[in-house]
Amino acid sequence: MKSLRPRALRAANDMPDIIFNSQHFELSRGETLLQCLLRHRQAIPHGCQAGVCQSCRLKLVTADGTIDIAAAQSGLSPSQRAENLFLSCQLQPRQSLEVALAHDGRDWQPATITECRQISNSVWQLSLATALRWQPGQYINLTLNGVDSRCYSATNLAGSGHLQLHIRRFPDGQVSDALCQRQPGSAVHIMGPVGEFLLRDDRPAKRLLLLGSGTGLAPLLAIAQHALLRLPDTPITLIHCARTPAELYDCDALQALQANSAITVQRAQWGEAAGDGNLPTLDTQLDELGPLGSDQCYLSGSSAFVQRYQRGLFMRGASRAQIFSEAFLDFSQQV
Repeated sequence: MKSLRPRALRAANDMPDIIFNSQHFELSRGETLLQCLLRHRQAIPHGCQAGVCQSCRLKLVTADGTIDIAAAQSGLSPSQRAENLFLSCQLQPRQSLEVALAHDGRDWQPATITECRQISNSVWQLSLATALRWQPGQYINLTLNGVDSRCYSATNLAGSGHLQLHIRRFPDGQVSDALCQRQPGSAVHIMGPVGEFLLRDDRPAKRLLLLGSGTGLAPLLAIAQHALLRLPDTPITLIHCARTPAELYDCDALQALQANSAITVQRAQWGEAAGDGNLPTLDTQLDELGPLGSDQCYLSGSSAFVQRYQRGLFMRGASRAQIFSEAFLDFSQQV
């Protein structure tokens, strides 16, 4: 990699120098590249800052000597890696480098809101007119301003109508609050689809078990619809659960599944308060299902929920190779 031409001779213990848009920024100790650029008020698209949404992709232009960016390329395609694209939230540079915004054919594309409807105290259903195609279980990145973005899973099959999303609204959220106030006809921008949380219809299973906490229900709705088409002879159990009954909600897609005799739909509560109300606990319902050794299990929800029930399913006999999960990030303090 071609070396940078330094502004001036730097002391050995100086922090790396970052060049972006022909400007120089000094990295602070312990910062990721994304944190550095955001601290200097640079408009870098970003969302989860955990290496999941991929919206903070940058391109390495040049560096002081050689630099290994492989650890910051997790989830990127071989062609993206070959073009020196990387996730800026996952790179803590130890040497000076120059970077640029990524232009890799996966840039933001326009979409139009066709419906924005409240379906519970805190959840809105959003429908978007878009030419984007997705697989059941995948998610898209959505932005209103080209900088702040969030990930939302499709609740329906591609080709079955407009892209439908479930948005948990947080007061004063940078994305969710503003998004839920948009009127039909408003424009947004989306990128994707992303994710490998997909139906594994090539693997035999005695039963499909789908567990979704809160808006973790969203991708499971699409996966359940896909499973009914692809695996019509396989029993399906879908359990929508939450820490509190108020976090549960209803929607047209869930009602359609409840009306289908080929799938069992249940509700449950999990966490410290489970068992205090009228809802059965998720652990009780799982125990009633019996050994899960021949089941294929799908988990979707918060990191705490996914970690707890990955272990819970395994302890009830499910094979680790048959447990698939999608952990949502907690944006309650920043969305």
